[in-house]
Amino acid sequence: MKFTANTKALASVLDCVSPAVKTRSTLPIVTCILFEREGNDHIRLTATDLHKLTIVEHLQVQFSASPDKQTARIAVPASHLVNTVRSLGDMPATFEFSDRFALKIRTVRGEYTMSGYDGADFPAVQEVDKTHEIEVPRDLLIKAVKTTRFAVASDEGRPGMRGYLFQVRKDSLRVVATDSHRLVRCKLANLNCSSSGDVVVAGPALRTLERLSGQDTCTITISKRHAQFDFGSSFLIASLLNSPFPNYERVATSLKHEHSIRINREMFVAAVQRTSLFAGTSTKQIRLEIKDGSVKIIGEDVERSHSAYETMPCDLKDESSVTDTVHLAFNAIYLLGVLQHIPTEEIVISFGDHKKPCFVIPTEQEDGFDLFTLVMPVMLKKYA
Repeated sequence: MKFTANTKALASVLDCVSPAVKTRSTLPIVTCILFEREGNDHIRLTATDLHKLTIVEHLQVQFSASPDKQTARIAVPASHLVNTVRSLGDMPATFEFSDRFALKIRTVRGEYTMSGYDGADFPAVQEVDKTHEIEVPRDLLIKAVKTTRFAVASDEGRPGMRGYLFQVRKDSLRVVATDSHRLVRCKLANLNCSSSGDVVVAGPALRTLERLSGQDTCTITISKRHAQFDFGSSFLIASLLNSPFPNYERVATSLKHEHSIRINREMFVAAVQRTSLFAGTSTKQIRLEIKDGSVKIIGEDVERSHSAYETMPCDLKDESSVTDTVHLAFNAIYLLGVLQHIPTEEIVISFGDHKKPCFVIPTEQEDGFDLFTLVMPVMLKKYA
């Protein structure tokens, strides 16, 4: 197999599939990327770690006009190949695979040869049985994953939170993530699915989703063990987590708040960032004092005798009133994570006492995309 391709374009595709490559294994073949010829002008690139993630991409190339009697499938060590192609920059290059599974790259600068493996030994791509299938606009799906990504837990002690909850319904898809400190739910509406079900998709698997090429619609196919995200010319297969996801709906639907305020998001973010510089280095705790018409944001580090506060206006929503000052405290990092992922100029914060979760939602929702966030307060010492 011999073809010509742009090195920058190939590097982009290699970067896309390489997250699925197993970096350490007793099987050298799974540390490789599989090259296969498809049709007259495309190559197919496949990478897999055997268990959690498989990624398949395509790249348009120009095959040699001479008769192609050489192998059409070869597995090339990923690390060596990716570093080489990336270092070549942006130029045309010829890639020639020998019948002994060697790859030779030729450019105007020189020639580079590396050994590979027989593609016939590369693991087959797993079949995903169709338990649930739903078509989702590409931009909304990627937006949902990017919006919820920051809330996916990294704590190995909470395996059920180390992924995204996908709730498939007949007319919608909900993507949810939480680390127990904050929660984000994106609801994609006006969809069509023949069945309903909930699955948890492994978190790291979806980090490369936005880089996959293909059409404007993604077909999500879910089986008992895997979820496949198919964009037509590329697809990703991710494993599902067996651990249960927290029952967030019990809190989100049953909790009733006494108060809601409307506040400028950018001003609030800036105030929290500044006052958090004066908060304790270990807790990063800031306090809010809310009374009719204003919010006071306080950062204080008693051990270092540092303190700061800012006051900014807010509007009461739905004619609620705060006659007595409400005291709330948050970890500034968790609060900022929520605030910085809301796109609107203003936000609505619903709250009760210092023990109840606070809801933070945008003042306007995008058509077909509903965003809901929740952040947990921390216990104030005076109330402990």
